[in-house]
This record gives sequence, C-alpha cells and structure tokens, in this order.
Amino acid sequence: MGATITTALPPPYPIINDNPTNKEVISNIRNREWGLVGSFFFLGFICGFSGGTIVISKNAVFNSPVLVGRPHRKRNGWTMAVLFTYGSFLVMGRRSMTRLLGFRENKEECARFGIPWLPPDEGLEELYA
Repeated sequence: MGATITTALPPPYPIINDNPTNKEVISNIRNREWGLVGSFFFLGFICGFSGGTIVISKNAVFNSPVLVGRPHRKRNGWTMAVLFTYGSFLVMGRRSMTRLLGFRENKEECARFGIPWLPPDEGLEELYA
C-alpha cells in the first residue's frame, strides 16, 4: 500500500529560495550563528579535556584504568571540539535553510534580498507553534 500525501501547509514567512543549494545555505548563516559555532568548538574542547582526566573503566586484561592522565586529555579535547563543531554547524545550516524556505523568521534575509517582508497570518503562526 502506498502512502497518501496530503497538501502541505504554506510557510508562514516569505519564501526567499524554494530550492536552496548548499552554497546558498552556508552563505546565509548569520554572523551570530558563526559565533555560536566557535563557542561550541571551545565548549567541546573544554568538555573533552576535562573528561580525559576521569577514569572511565578498568581494563580487564591489565587491570589498569583507561583514558587517564595527560596524554589523553588533549586528544579527547580535540575530538570533542570537532564533534561539537560539526553538530553545531549542522544545526546552523538547518536554521539557515528553514529561513530561506520561509519556515522561520527571515526579516533580515528579506531585507538583504529585497523581498518585502510580511508578518505571518494569525492562523498559520498558531499551526507552527
């Protein structure tokens, strides 16, 4: 049996680009969101660095602690920094894409591209809340 697709709701904000490419999505990320990506990088490094000093488990063969001490702290810090940065970059890209598609507030983008911005209808705003 096939799935039945119903008509989708129109986006509550003006559509800037109905099929944005990766380049357009990345170029549309706001400056404060780039700041958040950098903040998550440092947060990830701090979490990984401090987590490298905690005994995770005991090795069954040699009965020695795993991931303890100085050599592991920097490696864990960089690994977590990369993971946090990658995750925050994905979230910021998704937010940028939804602004281009009109599903998120896009007043700044409308001004930049010369599109008149209209506030959403009362009914549509309630549906997306």
